[in-house]
Amino acid sequence: MSDAKYYAKAKSAELQAELEQAWKKPGKKPAAKVDVVLKKILANTAMNNSDMILMMPAVIRIMSSTGNDHVDILKLCCNYLTSYSDLDSRNVINDALPILTKWLSSSSPQLRILAIRTLSQVNRRPFIDAALHATIAKLNDSDPQVRKVSCYAVARLYQHAADQTDVLIHKLNDMLLEESDTVVLASCLAALSSITDVSPKFAFALTKQHCQVLISRLEQANEWGKSYIINALMGYVPQSGDEAIDLIEAVMPWLSHENTAVVLNAIKIIVYLNNYASEQSVLLALPTLPKRIGSSLVALLTKPSELEFLVLRNAILLLLGRRYLINVDVSMFFCNYDDPIYVKDTKLEIIYLLADSTNVARVLRELEEYATEVDVQMARKAIRAFGNLAVKVPEAATDCVNVVVELLSHGVPYIVQEAAVVIKNIVRKYPHQFNSALVELIKHYDVIDEPDAKASLLWMLGQFGESINGSNRILASMVTDFDNDAFEVQNATITAAVKLYLKQPESGEATMLQVLKAATEQVNNPDIRDRGFMYWNLITAPQPPGAEWQAITKKVVLNPQPGISGENDTIDPAILEELELNIGTLLSIYLKPVRAVFRLSKQKRLMPSPALQPRPINKRSSSNRNSQQSAPEIPQPRPSKFGVHSNSGSASAASSPIRSSYADSIGSSFDGGDSSPTKRPGMMKRISRRIPSVVGGSKNDARKL
Repeated sequence: MSDAKYYAKAKSAELQAELEQAWKKPGKKPAAKVDVVLKKILANTAMNNSDMILMMPAVIRIMSSTGNDHVDILKLCCNYLTSYSDLDSRNVINDALPILTKWLSSSSPQLRILAIRTLSQVNRRPFIDAALHATIAKLNDSDPQVRKVSCYAVARLYQHAADQTDVLIHKLNDMLLEESDTVVLASCLAALSSITDVSPKFAFALTKQHCQVLISRLEQANEWGKSYIINALMGYVPQSGDEAIDLIEAVMPWLSHENTAVVLNAIKIIVYLNNYASEQSVLLALPTLPKRIGSSLVALLTKPSELEFLVLRNAILLLLGRRYLINVDVSMFFCNYDDPIYVKDTKLEIIYLLADSTNVARVLRELEEYATEVDVQMARKAIRAFGNLAVKVPEAATDCVNVVVELLSHGVPYIVQEAAVVIKNIVRKYPHQFNSALVELIKHYDVIDEPDAKASLLWMLGQFGESINGSNRILASMVTDFDNDAFEVQNATITAAVKLYLKQPESGEATMLQVLKAATEQVNNPDIRDRGFMYWNLITAPQPPGAEWQAITKKVVLNPQPGISGENDTIDPAILEELELNIGTLLSIYLKPVRAVFRLSKQKRLMPSPALQPRPINKRSSSNRNSQQSAPEIPQPRPSKFGVHSNSGSASAASSPIRSSYADSIGSSFDGGDSSPTKRPGMMKRISRRIPSVVGGSKNDARKL
């Protein structure tokens, strides 16, 4: 019978009849028929069929009448019992508890395992009391499988009665030195780790003696036991750099293991121990370590796509925090044609992080192939990568721009959209050096309709409008649908219109008035209206005697833009440290602090020690922080993104991690005026009369406009 047939919805009366029929025909293998009925009951339980609760008396009767030779049936009964124990507590406590208590003294290890597992899973006071007494005894059971299940029972009991498990936890702690079976030892470590991850009272800490015992048992453990044991070594705090290096050397052989969990845990403990030894001492004592780590990561890329993705995300974490610990050729991360898009996306990010002046030529050739792929999503990501590389590696900027311009010349809409964002980043990094790219982009402005691309083009019109032929005409054509534009496009439009007005007052005044009128009288978004009123106040503010026309406004609006950088060192060191302590977990995929993913989990921190090394502060990070203090409107870059980053405005760009992660607002950002202004009739008319004379014009001209 296939598993799918078990999942047909059934009524309790029908299943009860099947059970009675099975027991009435001895010699017809009733156990097999009972097994089928129980599987149907559990399948219906999984489908939330509430009628199955009526089967509790029948299931308990099967438990009491089935012998040791049908353990599979008893397992199914116990699974049903734990599923409905909260809903039918009377039958469970009165009838099932004596059966489970009887199994605890059975000569069969399998029955003892079923008893201790079921007692610890049922969150009822009588069951918890029975499990607490039974677990103390079963932790010393002669059978290793019983001891293994008892270790996990301690972790479950901690969830139900944390204040009554201190004795059990101390017993697990003693077993770390006394336990002879490696499987039980690994289970003990797993239980302690589960408890300490959520307990405010206990912390997982090992002595040097514990470490020596655990390392000596690594060879005997199976692959999951190795994973638990290596992970547990993070509980030891080295007191000197030599101790840390010795532990790294002891863990290094497991970098070549076939199991992904073993390798990632080995990398995690190596990264952890590097906090207690200087970079120079580690590389001097273990010169092959970076190559070993790089080779182990490359070997894991042959795993299934899901595991490959996990490995790639952890490789990003290493490249961001401990670049000196990984030595690998960038070609190892080139995309294969059959890679899923999420793997290709992550590989592109790693290619960007590994790119430098020595390998950028190979990287550009590879990216050019991606940019011409049939897969539009991949082609867009590759085009975005060209812009990021142009900012990161100045030596390759010309080659990157040439490729982007060549692709742009075809006029393909999605290429034009991505190229707009890319060229914006490039001209910010290298002002007036690549005007040819800007000229080529302007030829295709009419196909730009995506918010990010449109905002980028508007920023360039405002910033370089005086050198772009027909900039006011292009801007006027882009503001026709101002009311329906996205928020970031409206912000960019307002700033671009004001900038062009200040640079070209005669030709830019009409568009500026049109945009500010729409922003202050037609748009309902209070932020856009605040921005519009703020610019009105700037433009109409009285000028100091003898000052240049609109001197105050120019000083505010046309101030120099902060530079952008291709370095990825703006992640908060505290967050980066926490992520390194969670390599191989979900946090390494999300790249978020533990409290943002698991609300009840404790945050891991490095414990103090005489050997603890201060985390180096990158000079660029320091300068970025200083620039942020001088410009408080600039938001902190988010740590979950990578690529080019800058110290300006709000983020733009596409969904790819290769996108620019720096704040990417178009123009300047301001906070001015009332947060919720109300429309005032005639406001536009009164303000327009206060606009100072433009060069070559008069106030009457302004009133007419």
